[in-house]
Amino acid sequence: LTKLNEGLSVVIADKTYSRLHNKWFGPEYIERFTYRNVIKLLLYVLIPFMLMLSFISMFILRREVRRKTKSLQEEVKGHKSAVVALKNQQLLLSEMEKLAKVGGWEYIVETRKTSWTDGVFRIYGVKTTEFEPSRANQYLPFYSPTDQEKLNTAFDRALRYGETYDIMLKFTSSEGTYKWIRTSGQAEFIDSAIVRVFGNIMDVTAQKQAVDDLRRLKEDLEIIVLERTTELEEKVQKLHKSELAMLYMVEDLNLTTAELKVERQKLQAANKELEAFSYSVSHDLRAPLRALDGFSRILQEDYGSVLDAEGTRLLQVIADNANKMGTLIDDLLSFSRLGRQEMKFSKIDMHAMADAVFHEFVANPDKEHLEFLLSPIPGAFGDASLMRQVWVN
Repeated sequence: LTKLNEGLSVVIADKTYSRLHNKWFGPEYIERFTYRNVIKLLLYVLIPFMLMLSFISMFILRREVRRKTKSLQEEVKGHKSAVVALKNQQLLLSEMEKLAKVGGWEYIVETRKTSWTDGVFRIYGVKTTEFEPSRANQYLPFYSPTDQEKLNTAFDRALRYGETYDIMLKFTSSEGTYKWIRTSGQAEFIDSAIVRVFGNIMDVTAQKQAVDDLRRLKEDLEIIVLERTTELEEKVQKLHKSELAMLYMVEDLNLTTAELKVERQKLQAANKELEAFSYSVSHDLRAPLRALDGFSRILQEDYGSVLDAEGTRLLQVIADNANKMGTLIDDLLSFSRLGRQEMKFSKIDMHAMADAVFHEFVANPDKEHLEFLLSPIPGAFGDASLMRQVWVN
């Protein structure tokens, strides 16, 4: 061990140990860093690290892009479905507006803009591309000055105080057609402030015309009844006078009694004719109302989930107006006076009449898709024009 230590001392002293150590293990101290060492460090350490980090980042980024792309595709698919459903809803509402002759409108307080549905444009007889609803001076001239003031007053009170309105107005469309409309409006509040006024316009020209015709009919019937009542009173007075001279005017009394009986029968017949007429008219007017109410219920049941609050409200407005019209029709049944109409009795070929009515009301293209079977029908004796109306109904 002593000799080994002496040998090591000699190897260390003549620097043999240092050369061997440097050859196999490198120097025992760290040299000072230079630019070359830094560059080497970057080349051999940092750049591979950055490349690896970039590869990992690209892998993660691609995976995230695929995930986002799939999510975006699903969102676009859902958006397309919503757009299709909304388009179908708009088409259905447009068809309902055509059928009911009704349209909706709204006024936004913040933007002072007014918008209409297609139904309003149709009622006014103007085109959507040539008419701006926000410019009231374009459509107000359609109304008379009195109705203009009435409409402006109702709208201003709804805009200022939130009062609802439901008024009947007459105007002349851009096509020169006189129309009656029923318009209503109400305000929408947010935090006690009015932010929107909205409502609907309904073309009630046909209903108004029907009511006017029925009113004139009622007046005519009242005149007839008054005349018949006057005649009856005269007959009663004549009968009363005849009773005073019964011993001397037996034959005149019998004659007067017979005339009185005939007049009473005429009056009863007039009442029955009026009642039958009222039921017939109310039936014909109820048919379109049933269709309107039925389509409204179908729309509510099948598409209620995709309708917004405004669509649901408009459907309710349509149903309410149909119910109101049904009430008006029920009022027709109260008219029970009608002048006697002489019936013209004759022999009627019922089979020929039924066949003629079918060919009259069915268009030629539709006949190709129909099979019309008419069994033999016995002849009849009655009023041919009234019996034909039975087949028409």
